[in-house]
Amino acid sequence: MKKLIFTVLAGLALASCGSLPPPADKFYYTSYQPLTAEGIYATSSPSVPFEYESLGVFMLVSESGFVSIDTDDSHEDKRRIIEDMYVTPRDRDKDAEYKPTDNEHALKAVSDYLHLIEANGIINLRVQFIRLLNTDAVDKIIVTGEAIKKK
Repeated sequence: MKKLIFTVLAGLALASCGSLPPPADKFYYTSYQPLTAEGIYATSSPSVPFEYESLGVFMLVSESGFVSIDTDDSHEDKRRIIEDMYVTPRDRDKDAEYKPTDNEHALKAVSDYLHLIEANGIINLRVQFIRLLNTDAVDKIIVTGEAIKKK
């Protein structure tokens, strides 16, 4: 009986030896520069001091994924649609690499879509980062807001 108790206590003592992460302060910053550089007015406020026409609400999801690597140097056509570049995890091999998404890419994509609908501003802008479990790596970025046309 003493051996059983000793074994259980020793197991508990050894199991508790793992280190836990200490408390930490992390500061994250989202710059609207990719939008303002393209002439897009951007604010997180739901109201603005000027008149505008509301064009609708939007949501953009920018996800990390695997990108095909073009191994043919003679391939001149660099214009590809994004669906052709991403491959599924079971298809990955030496011709694919992991491409994490980032804030600048997501906001540039928002800018491109806003230009398509002739919007020149965003109000109530929100940027949400979805991280991989127990890491600082960003798996996806969700950008939402209301597309407007300033009068």
